[in-house]
Amino acid sequence: MVHKAFRLKAVQDVKNPVSALCTVGSSKLIIGCSDGSILLWDVSNGGTKLSPKHVCKPKSKAPIQQLIPLPDLNLLLVVFDGVIQQHTISPIIELKKEVPKISGVTMVAAKKDRDRYYAAATVKRQKVYILEYRKEEAGFVQRADRAEYTLPETPKTLVWNAYGIFIGFKKDFGWLNVGTNATRMKEVFAASCIVSMPVTSEVLLIRGQEGVSLNSEADPSRKTALQFQSMPHTLAYTYPFILALGDRSIEVRAFQPLESREQGCDINCQELQLAHPKFISLPNYIDMDQAALQRVATRRPGNEEEDRGIVHTAQPLVYVTSGTQSVQLLEPVPFSEQVEELLSRNKSDDYEAALTLGSLLTADDISEDLMNRVYIMYGFHLFCKNQFLKAMHLFLRGNIDPRCVIKIFGLLPSYVEQRWTPSPEHARCIQEAQKALSEVQEKLKAIAQLKSWLKNLRQSPTQAEMQDDPLKLDTTEAGMKQASVDTALLRALLLTSEHDVAPFLELPNRCVLEDCESFLREDSKWGDIVALYKSKRLDRKALELLKDLGEGTKSRDPKARELGINGTIAYIQKLDPANATHRELILEYSEWVLLRAPHHQALPMFYSNPKKVITPRLVYEHLRKVLPRNLECQAGYLAKMLEDPILKALPECRNSSIHEALIDVYVALVKKYNGCGKVKDAEAIKARLQSFLKTSERYDPESVKQQFAGEDFYREMTIVHCKLEQHEDALRILAHKLNSFDECVAYCQNESVAKPPPSAAAPSAAPTSALAKGREKRQELHFILFTLLLNPDDKSPPKVEQALRLLNLYPDKVNCLKALKMLPADTKVHDVAQWIVQVLKDVSVKNRETKIYMNLCKSEHHQVAVQRVYRLREKFVIDQKTVCPVCKRKIGNSIVAYYPNGKLVHKICATSLLVCPVTKKTFSPLDELGPKN
Repeated sequence: MVHKAFRLKAVQDVKNPVSALCTVGSSKLIIGCSDGSILLWDVSNGGTKLSPKHVCKPKSKAPIQQLIPLPDLNLLLVVFDGVIQQHTISPIIELKKEVPKISGVTMVAAKKDRDRYYAAATVKRQKVYILEYRKEEAGFVQRADRAEYTLPETPKTLVWNAYGIFIGFKKDFGWLNVGTNATRMKEVFAASCIVSMPVTSEVLLIRGQEGVSLNSEADPSRKTALQFQSMPHTLAYTYPFILALGDRSIEVRAFQPLESREQGCDINCQELQLAHPKFISLPNYIDMDQAALQRVATRRPGNEEEDRGIVHTAQPLVYVTSGTQSVQLLEPVPFSEQVEELLSRNKSDDYEAALTLGSLLTADDISEDLMNRVYIMYGFHLFCKNQFLKAMHLFLRGNIDPRCVIKIFGLLPSYVEQRWTPSPEHARCIQEAQKALSEVQEKLKAIAQLKSWLKNLRQSPTQAEMQDDPLKLDTTEAGMKQASVDTALLRALLLTSEHDVAPFLELPNRCVLEDCESFLREDSKWGDIVALYKSKRLDRKALELLKDLGEGTKSRDPKARELGINGTIAYIQKLDPANATHRELILEYSEWVLLRAPHHQALPMFYSNPKKVITPRLVYEHLRKVLPRNLECQAGYLAKMLEDPILKALPECRNSSIHEALIDVYVALVKKYNGCGKVKDAEAIKARLQSFLKTSERYDPESVKQQFAGEDFYREMTIVHCKLEQHEDALRILAHKLNSFDECVAYCQNESVAKPPPSAAAPSAAPTSALAKGREKRQELHFILFTLLLNPDDKSPPKVEQALRLLNLYPDKVNCLKALKMLPADTKVHDVAQWIVQVLKDVSVKNRETKIYMNLCKSEHHQVAVQRVYRLREKFVIDQKTVCPVCKRKIGNSIVAYYPNGKLVHKICATSLLVCPVTKKTFSPLDELGPKN
């Protein structure tokens, strides 16, 4: 994992010993000397060329103790001779003022908060003073509140973090929270040096050869410590590296944020040999202002800055002194070169280091293409190590061309194989991966990972793509990628989870038809081939394959034949009859199913989906053409369409021709069964026919009446006559053809009740006047039956006994006088005595009820007359003094209301004529006409 992050170059020797140095951006270097002078150098040529610009000479010869540049304020803090001087940086270094009221200072640390608030902490003996920058003062002054903190001893080190100050003493460190009123310091542990890392809001303390990181509240933030080769005496931080200055070398380590460290590895970048490194140009200053210093950069997926709250600042120039007078430049190696160096070694640790380093950088530091190359190369490396899951994850993050991975497994479509060539680097990696895969015993595990990877990668076709010719090959780069993904995914599903193949093919896809059809045929996956054809809208090809399977031309396997029949039925059910092409396919490919499958299995393909029902008349004609002698099939279809509660409500089933067609088929079936001697079957069909004739209102009775000529259809003819209101003809058949007196009586009882006329939608060839006349005769059905029994039209003798029985059962339904006239002269009195007695009783009861009703009417008339007399006799006088008892006003000439209890009020004061508004007494309507109480 060791690689070059910096190059060490000697740039300048200073005459006076160096006591401090710092940089301002990438254009200036400031050096503080032991004689108190401050040197300003212009930097060019990437930091390797220094040009003297200005020398600030001191008032005394005391050494410069510390330099802290604040470029935003054009201010340079200088610790010199126990005071804090404030110098301008541009255009020249010039003393501005000293921080007032503070002397004897030994060190200072500065900080810029995210609200652009500048603060500084300085040490004077055993006290820490907090300074703040004020615009009105144009410099730093002591803070008014909590301006100083007393310490147990004189500190040796002072470093800011997010919320407080780390203070190093001779034996240990402590942390002081300056954001609260707390005065107690939090003890940490003994350490030799410390550095603050504002990007991660942490500090790193050196304890021996280990670096322990603490969070913003001085608690350990990581489970493991950072290991160094030797114990450093000074630490500096420039994201993402920590520079540890030892006695004879500078050790460079990459310091990862907590989130990335969980996935990456520690990177020990390099160790630069340098004699006596002492001072480094990175000042004791942290900047927490994200708005001012965050670099606008596009992060890679899964590695966003905003999710981790990381602030990246521009990488400054880093200078270090060797000895006391030699200034060396730590020239940073471009991050792309660092990554390239790690990739060139082709080792797991180096790949991980490159991946970790890349995750710490922004898009400005390392290109997206190079970062993707890291993911891809590391993915190939892990694939060769049989770590397929991690490899696929890296391929996905690296946005690899999916054809490279698919080619490893040999699943590229043939037309893509001919038109596409991978890059030389990828081609070499593919060959190595293919060799490694050939040595794997359980290849299905690798294919299973490929399946999951392809599922995450595939994109569903757009609506426009679905309208294209399914047999046309897409030769664009994007088209070939997606075709390769879908084709390889289908093959992977077939090898690892066959139950997922059908659901996948039901979705829109870009599978290459020729390749998929080839390997599906090899495995005899006929059902999946049908689903593939359907997804490509190749309906005729799918139905043709199912037909070949059903007829046994493709396979002699009974399951294949069963698939052919059931598959065709299911496929036809999903076609849309409203589409002319689909309607043609339905009729064409249903023919062989009707010839080979039982009609109870085949017929549902025409009506199983009520939303996609082909015109019943068209199907009926198709059945007559395909199965002219199979009347059972025709009857089964028509009966289902016209008797099912959902299907019969469809507009197509309201056509009278369909209803009449079912009647014709039923009649033909009855004749067929009678001719074959199947009497029971004929009776069952007749029962269904009679039920349909009674319930259906959509056929024309006059037109179907001719179908029922003959002895076999007397009852059916009776139903038709009833529909036509030809009750006399219906009763004649029941009485004389069927000789069923009970049916005659039941007919009269049922039909004598007034019924509404048939709906206007029911066709009828009978004249309207004839129907109306027939409905009027419903009240005389018993008399008509009596007449038919005594006067048959044919030569058969009268049925006097049945006529007398009718009279005895329903004496009130037959006119007595007309019946007596029609009875034969030789009828015995004994035979009609019961009927006559019952008639006389009924007449007597009616006469008695009539007399009672007349007497009641006379009594009521008399009462009304008496009450009228009383009312006419009653008088009341209204004069000028008469007052309404309700409103207490004179009545005068107003309209009045007079109640039976004698109260007289204004008409408008009478809320109800039945309730007296004065006494609240309630009256009945008759009380109004009664006498006064």
